[in-house]
Amino acid sequence: MISKIHQRLQAFSIKQFTMKDIENRTDIESLIEHFYSKLVHVEGVGDFFGKVVSIDWEHHKPIMVGFWDFILFNTPNAYMGNVMNPHLLLNDKKMILPEHFEQWLSTFNESVDELFKGPKADDAKNAAFNIGATMKYKIKKANQGK
Repeated sequence: MISKIHQRLQAFSIKQFTMKDIENRTDIESLIEHFYSKLVHVEGVGDFFGKVVSIDWEHHKPIMVGFWDFILFNTPNAYMGNVMNPHLLLNDKKMILPEHFEQWLSTFNESVDELFKGPKADDAKNAAFNIGATMKYKIKKANQGK
């Protein structure tokens, strides 16, 4: 039993030292794929993906990759949308609550930490915090009086 625990700890330690930073769009694609594969199973926020609206993942994932490519690498024309509008429309179908943002952020940070380590990974988590806080504020304002 101790041997198996030791092996797991050793594998975890090696992974921690060999993890790389987010370096390019391919890394962002991996992150987004990993993140959404987890998020859809989170009770609460996961309901928005399939139960509240039907998601065309082949359409949605490249948009999210472009968004994060723009955020992390300032890639011109990677994202040309308005991030708030789809979320306001989603909120009209089912109210997005503060705890949904907390679940989203927690799952995003966990996903980043499972795959990457470094300054860009930290930038991604910091940007997610700021984006989530702004969206939470704007959704809260939209929900007043509902």
